[in-house]
Amino acid sequence: MAARAPFPHDAPDSENGFHQAARRVATASRNDIMQLSRVGALSAATAIALGALLSATAPIANAEKISEKTIKSECSSAGGSYTSVVKGGTRFSTCDYKDNEGNGFRDYYANGSYYSTRPL
Repeated sequence: MAARAPFPHDAPDSENGFHQAARRVATASRNDIMQLSRVGALSAATAIALGALLSATAPIANAEKISEKTIKSECSSAGGSYTSVVKGGTRFSTCDYKDNEGNGFRDYYANGSYYSTRPL
C-alpha cells in the first residue's frame, strides 16, 4: 500500500487536486486571453477598414455643386486645361493641370459636382 504524503504541497501533482485545478484555471485563462486577442484584432481591423471607407467616400458625399463657369475659371487660374462634354444628359467636365512640383493631374466633375482626381 502506497503511503500518502501528510501535506498537500508534498504530494506529487498527479495526486494533488489543487495543482490540477490551478493548471486548468491557468490554461482556461490563456485560452480566454487568446480569444480576447483575436476579437481585439478583428475589431481593430474592422475599425480601420471602416475608417478608410468613410475617408474615401467623404469627398463624394460632401461635394457641392459649382457652376461650369466656376470650374472653367478655377482651372484657368491654375494654368490648367478645361474640357466638358454632355453624355446621356449628364455634363462631364475635366481640368488637367500641374502641381507646384510639375506632376500632372486631372480633376473630374459630373453636373458640377467634383468626384475624383487622377494623376496624368
